[in-house]
Amino acid sequence: MHVCILEEEDDLEKLLLPDVQNLPLIPPSAVETNFVTYFALGGITSVDFNVGKSDQTAVKVSEKRKKNAQHYESNTSLCKVSTKNDSYIVRYVVCYT
Repeated sequence: MHVCILEEEDDLEKLLLPDVQNLPLIPPSAVETNFVTYFALGGITSVDFNVGKSDQTAVKVSEKRKKNAQHYESNTSLCKVSTKNDSYIVRYVVCYT
């Protein structure tokens, strides 16, 4: 019984405290950690902000109160990204955690 508790504590410690020998020399950037990146062979060929009901390039936000700021619904189309072989619609998604 006493040995089992010690093993559980060791397992818990391994989960909570990383092995310093296995840590990377340089930590990943916040962008790498918090955002999804995609790769398209040949890269992006164009980005079209004229999607949906309004042209996103026409939206100019200035001043302290952001009078002209857009309020988006979940799943609103923001732009269309085209690659050599495909095109994708980038959407505004609200995630609740």
